[in-house]
Amino acid sequence: MSRAMDGNTEGRRLRKKRRPFPCPGPHLVNALYLVNARLSMLRAMSWKAWLSSIPLAA
Repeated sequence: MSRAMDGNTEGRRLRKKRRPFPCPGPHLVNALYLVNARLSMLRAMSWKAWLSSIPLAA
């Protein structure tokens, strides 16, 4: 029974820690957002360059 109680207390502690987002949570979200924004900008620039190069090559 003591093992079950320990498991329950550990689960409750983890749940309590997960509910309020820790400090790295928002930072990771912002970092991913910035990376996605940069990738989207690079994709748009490369897409525009590729589209503009088609008429020149043809």
